[in-house]
Amino acid sequence: MAAAAVTAKPWGAHDTRLTLVTLGAIAIIVLLIVVVKMHPFLALIAGSAFIGLAGGMSLPAIIVNFERVWAPHCKKSACSSPSAPCSASCSPTPGEPTGSSTSC
Repeated sequence: MAAAAVTAKPWGAHDTRLTLVTLGAIAIIVLLIVVVKMHPFLALIAGSAFIGLAGGMSLPAIIVNFERVWAPHCKKSACSSPSAPCSASCSPTPGEPTGSSTSC
């Protein structure tokens, strides 16, 4: 069976714009961390929001995508933290007693 030929599209104005937006976001992230002394995680969130907005995404779409990607990780870390309050979404680890400090 013959492989389909892959043709690359020529470099366009949108590609240049996204490259410049990405370089700007990197500069924003570095400035927020170094000059403003912002926590790196928050600076990365701000930089990614800048890329989304400057790339043409709406603010609700950026928020939905952020929640879709990070929500499972946040729930997992909240459930595994002994000091975090248990939530309805947590489930105990199989084989572990339900009253243990590391499960909900």
